[in-house]
Amino acid sequence: MNQEKPKQQVKTLSIRIPEDLYLAVSQYALDRELPSINAAVTSLLNNGLRVTGDKESAISEFILELIPEQRLKELASGTIKTS
Repeated sequence: MNQEKPKQQVKTLSIRIPEDLYLAVSQYALDRELPSINAAVTSLLNNGLRVTGDKESAISEFILELIPEQRLKELASGTIKTS
């Protein structure tokens, strides 16, 4: 018997961000040949909380607007606290 796995629910988050930050994240995705801005943000999170340079600084600020720094540290360390 072939049992199908239950489909995972997908939630979409719609946000407004300044154009320069959007362009910086888009350029980051293009520079690294990532398929999407989602992949760019995921890559940034996977590669560490702090990145250097003007463009990267803008991206860090953008991410910190979405996810508080303490939460990022918890996610990065694997210790997720429930509030």
